[in-house]
Amino acid sequence: CGGCALRPMDYEEELSLKLQRVNDALHRIGKLDFSVSGILPAPEDARQRRKVIFNVAEQNGHPVAGFYRARSHEVVPVPVCPAVPKEALACAQTVLDWMEREHIPVYDEAAKRDGVRHIFYRSSHLTEKAVLTLTASRSPGEKALGILTDMLRERCPDVTGLVLNRNTARGNTVLAGEFDTVWGSEVLTEGLCGLTFTLSPRSFFQVNPPQAERLYERAVEYAVNAPTDQVLDLYCGAGTISLCLARKAAHVIGAEIVPEAIENARRNAERNGIENAEFL
Repeated sequence: CGGCALRPMDYEEELSLKLQRVNDALHRIGKLDFSVSGILPAPEDARQRRKVIFNVAEQNGHPVAGFYRARSHEVVPVPVCPAVPKEALACAQTVLDWMEREHIPVYDEAAKRDGVRHIFYRSSHLTEKAVLTLTASRSPGEKALGILTDMLRERCPDVTGLVLNRNTARGNTVLAGEFDTVWGSEVLTEGLCGLTFTLSPRSFFQVNPPQAERLYERAVEYAVNAPTDQVLDLYCGAGTISLCLARKAAHVIGAEIVPEAIENARRNAERNGIENAEFL
């Protein structure tokens, strides 16, 4: 697929190549006369992707789930993938089996056919629980969704919520339109830098939490110079960076266009006892 192009490399060689690319961009594009000296490696480089979006397509009369081939919208099925949790693959296969069993069609924009568009899996590094969001151009119906719920509960015990996103947008927008919780809870609790966060399906959160902790700690180190600093966090999502900054700065304002994410951010500040952060 068009995803992990560097996967065949040894991890140390991958880091070396990435460092070379960063420095090349600084020198060639930025016209800067300094170089980055190193990269902080991830503790683990396999199955660390906690958010996975499978594209759904029809091939040879059967639904498949996978990722786009490079520079195309051709879906490459991925029954196995070392970058994502095994549970995500099991969830995707369960949805495909359900589609076959219940004759649920695949969305086809050109043919103006309603159906399933994407399978969005997100799991928590903190709790090991997961939420599955099914995007479709129209609802498959209450009975069919009840059958999918039963199949997920049997095959994917870590999944604690199923959400239906009725997405009628043209093009390849994954999440748009109305969201309905079919079963369980639509929110996850995640941890980062000693803080806990509530995430709804549309909330942004880093896909590799252990490495994100190192990223955020470094960002705070660079951004906050004194305890009197005022900080503006643009595109703040569920407030992850904002709340990390708030523990070092005098005041933080987070701004975001997604209302659900802002509501998550406000709840996250409250649950972590942080009073010097506000969200717009």
